[in-house]
Amino acid sequence: MNQRIVVVLSVVLLVGGFIFGAKQYQASQKTPAMTKEEQTRLMPSYAPTLGPSDAKVTLVEFFDPACGTCAQFSPLTKALVKEYDGKLRLVLRYAPFHEGSEAVVQMIEAAKAQGKYWEALSALLAEQATWVFNHRVYPERAWPVLERAGVDIEALKLAMQDPQIQAIITQDIADAKALGVTKTPSFFVNGTPLERFGYDPLVKLIKSYM
Repeated sequence: MNQRIVVVLSVVLLVGGFIFGAKQYQASQKTPAMTKEEQTRLMPSYAPTLGPSDAKVTLVEFFDPACGTCAQFSPLTKALVKEYDGKLRLVLRYAPFHEGSEAVVQMIEAAKAQGKYWEALSALLAEQATWVFNHRVYPERAWPVLERAGVDIEALKLAMQDPQIQAIITQDIADAKALGVTKTPSFFVNGTPLERFGYDPLVKLIKSYM
């Protein structure tokens, strides 16, 4: 009887060790260490973030404020940061693929000077239908949206003249191209691109690193 128990325990330990080893191997295959250059390309110091810098998982999103799907995903990604409190960080990058959307990106970036970045971004995405029609961008119609969000428009127009804003946009576009980003939103989780697009696949990829 004792011998049988020993055999059973040995089998259980062997199977458990195999499963653990397999998971460790899969994790090592899935999470190749990023080079410093790759980290900088994905997560430059100037990029807006939500969540702690030491979070276990970093979600990088390349987005276009004129993209309808980006507007739909914005509250979802923010909710995930809240759900995985302390474990998930969101990093935003620009990929203004729609003609005219670069001007709106300039508005969003300029709102930082007033401490209104997230308010401006949230308002523009929530009221996207007022300044985007049939995939055409009408930047002049974004001003009232920003004003309702508490942004000082005259101060914003002055801030938009800062050459650093255009430098950020240019760098984001270059990084998006280098990383193979061709559509928005495009997501990277701890450096791994989301290959099968969708909310459920995104959550699954995030959880795989938790």
